[in-house]
Amino acid sequence: KLTFIPDEDPDGSERRTVASQPIIIYKPKKSKKIAGLTFVLTAANMPLSKYASTISALNAEDHVVVGFFINVFNPPRLGNHRVKAERMTQIFRELKGEFRVTQYDVVGHSVGGKIALLAVALYDGDNLIRSVVALDPVDQSPVEFTNEISLTKTVLSSSSSANGNGNGDAPHQNPFNNGGDSSTSSASANGGRSPNKNLSLESSLADITLTFTDTGYFVSKKHNARQIQKNNP
Repeated sequence: KLTFIPDEDPDGSERRTVASQPIIIYKPKKSKKIAGLTFVLTAANMPLSKYASTISALNAEDHVVVGFFINVFNPPRLGNHRVKAERMTQIFRELKGEFRVTQYDVVGHSVGGKIALLAVALYDGDNLIRSVVALDPVDQSPVEFTNEISLTKTVLSSSSSANGNGNGDAPHQNPFNNGGDSSTSSASANGGRSPNKNLSLESSLADITLTFTDTGYFVSKKHNARQIQKNNP
């Protein structure tokens, strides 16, 4: 089942289903060598076409872009965000050999930003995520990082290797450091969540950037980027 709008992707992109998730892959048009791989996670039910300028800019830096449409209604359960965060890490493990990269970057908007942070907090024990740019992340439905209590450190899963298989994978470059959804995932409905405990980003080696818009629509000030940063200085 497709979870993005048909025919919205530009010419040259490729549609696939990886780890039970429909994705769109945007490859650099002129590059002979891939500099890195970046996921773009949309806001809730927002088409990838809205992120065309971001995708183009990343392609211009010789990054393969994996477009991930965030359907917040499927799977229809409390663990929706965690399912998607874990699935992103699974997609990378299936694609890294093809594009000869050992780490990846993530750009996430709104709930997509929150999902990117969940991946860092829960599913990146091998430090495969190099950087995250969370654009106005929304930590709601459910709250994961901004409950008014102390932090807890949790890693739910990790792969067996952090640096690839030694087959000549290319060094990964950080592009930010230079001027259909099914429910087949190992995440449970609650994703191992303990009520009223916050996840921590403290142990992550990823470069994490949060943006904040004061007039963010439907974003509670108790659960926005500023509050996430306050709990993870």
